[in-house]
Amino acid sequence: MKNILLVDDDAMYCETAIDSLKMINPEYNVIVAPNGIEALSIIKKKKIDLIMSDIQMPVMNGIEFLTRVRQDKPDVPIIMMTAFGTKFLKDKASELGALQFFEKSMDFLQLARKIDEAISQGTQGFLRGIPLPTFLQLVGMEKKSCTIIIKAPERTGHIYIREGNLIDAETEDLSGEAACYEIIRWEETDLEIRYTLTHRKQTIHESMNHILMEALRLKDESGTVHPQLQKPVAAPSVKKRRKSRKKDLLQQKQLSILDIKFKEIASIKDFIGGGVFTEDGEKLTMIGPDDISTNTPAVCDLAIAFFSTLKEKAHDMGTGVGKMIHITTDLTHILIKSFHIKVHDDLDDKQVIPLVFVVILQSDASIGLANLKIATITRDLNKMFVNEEREE
Repeated sequence: MKNILLVDDDAMYCETAIDSLKMINPEYNVIVAPNGIEALSIIKKKKIDLIMSDIQMPVMNGIEFLTRVRQDKPDVPIIMMTAFGTKFLKDKASELGALQFFEKSMDFLQLARKIDEAISQGTQGFLRGIPLPTFLQLVGMEKKSCTIIIKAPERTGHIYIREGNLIDAETEDLSGEAACYEIIRWEETDLEIRYTLTHRKQTIHESMNHILMEALRLKDESGTVHPQLQKPVAAPSVKKRRKSRKKDLLQQKQLSILDIKFKEIASIKDFIGGGVFTEDGEKLTMIGPDDISTNTPAVCDLAIAFFSTLKEKAHDMGTGVGKMIHITTDLTHILIKSFHIKVHDDLDDKQVIPLVFVVILQSDASIGLANLKIATITRDLNKMFVNEEREE
C-alpha cells in the first residue's frame, strides 16, 4: 500500500478523490487532512509516500505547509494543487521543492499518472564509476528534477537540478557556480541521486552546456582534466596508445563497412542515435544529435561505462559474459550489444576485436524488431569481415 496524504479543505473534492483514486489503483491509501496543521501531525505519526496539497487553505496555506514539510521531510514527493493556478504560485512551489504542480480538476486518471510518476521519481539511486559530467548531461536531456550528492575522498558536495536545469550547488565552503565548478574537478567520486528537491533558490543561471564547457576550460588550465572532459592532445599516453591499437587494426575499408551497416540500424522506426565503439569506448562511427535534448555522445559514454562495469561484475560472479543490455528511461530505450570481428594485424596474426553497438530509441519503439535488426546486422558484419580476409 502507498500512503498518500491529501491536504485540502474541500470535503467534496476529497471524498471524490478517495473513491476515484482507489478505483484506479487499489494500492492507494488516501489519508485526508483539512489543513496544514493536521497534515503535519499526521506526517509525524505515519509513513507517507506522497503528499498532495492544495495551495489555498485556511489555518496554514499550501506554501507555508510546503516550507514546513521540506524542513522535516525533504525526501517526500509533493504535488501541489490549486484551482487558481498562477505563474507566481507555480514558481514559488517549485522553488520550495514541489515535484509537480497540478491544476485541480476531476481528471483523476491524469492525477493518478502524476502520482505514480512522482512516487517512482522519489526513489534514490547510487552510481559509481560514472563520470559526473556525463550524468549531468543525461539529467539535462531527460529534464529531471533531482539532488545529486557527490562524495569524493574527504569531501562532499551537492548539485541541485530542476527540470534539467542547474539551479544551485554547494560544498563545505562554496556555493553556486563556484561550487559546481569545484565539484566537477573532483576525481574518484560516488554519486547518490535523490529525485526530490529541497527548498532551493536559483543561484546558477547559466545553461548546463555552458557550465560543463567552462568546467572543461578550468580543468584544462589546472592540468587535472577529467577523461570525459579532456580535449585531444598531441602526445597520447602509453595507455591511450594501447586503447587506440584496436582501432588501428581496422583498415579504412572495414571502418567504412561498419559505418554503412550502422546506417541500416538508423532506419529502425523511432531511432534517435547511437554508434559502434570498441569496448574501451573508442568511437568507430556514430549517428545522432549532440545537443542537450538528446546528447548522443553523452548517452553512448554512459552506456559503454555501464556495459564495462556490468560485464566485469558478471565475470566476478561467474554468471557468464554479458552480451546484451537494455536500459529504459522515461523517454528512451538504450540497447547495448557486444559482438566480435576478426582481422589481421601488421604481422599477419589474426586478432579478435570486441566491439559494442549502442542504439538509442524512442520510448514507444518496437524493441523486438530492433533486436532482430541488430542481430541480423552483426551477423552480416561477421560474414563480411571473414570474406574481406579471404579476398586478401
